[in-house]
Amino acid sequence: MIFIATHLPNFIAICGLPPSVGAEAIALIGICNAVGTLVAGYLCQRWGNRNVLALIYLLRTASVAIFFALPVSVETTLVFAAAMGFLWLSVVPPVSGLINGLFGPANFGALFGVMFMSHQVGAFLGAWLGGLSYQWSGSYSIGWVSLIVVGVLAAMLQLTAADDRARALRQQ
Repeated sequence: MIFIATHLPNFIAICGLPPSVGAEAIALIGICNAVGTLVAGYLCQRWGNRNVLALIYLLRTASVAIFFALPVSVETTLVFAAAMGFLWLSVVPPVSGLINGLFGPANFGALFGVMFMSHQVGAFLGAWLGGLSYQWSGSYSIGWVSLIVVGVLAAMLQLTAADDRARALRQQ
């Protein structure tokens, strides 16, 4: 996700769009974050954390793949930014629920902190490797394809993980 925040403005500038579109895209990502998080929390209560998290990963991946496949325009960029914003922080409710469901509330703060720290390492790698791949190849294609591959893997891993509701029932 930080690959997008870091490199989307430059990517769309390379595609010939004005810098204002990059600024509008980043702003739209921020605006849509709150709505996506609220909707994800609501869906987690109905469908379970594992299913919602897998769905978020699949929708992120589909959004990236569609944006990468379509011609870059103001419209496609802003729709993509809205989708990414909606899906950006929407992982917090299901991840929080999974941590709490798997390990209980006693160590939630420490475990959530470890998870958050690992995401910061991933964010650093996303920004740095995106820039490095652009520097080496002169294109962001490697970065976009990498996002798609990682998204598919994340969704598959989440779908094959044990359900937190099933585990809670076994422990009763």
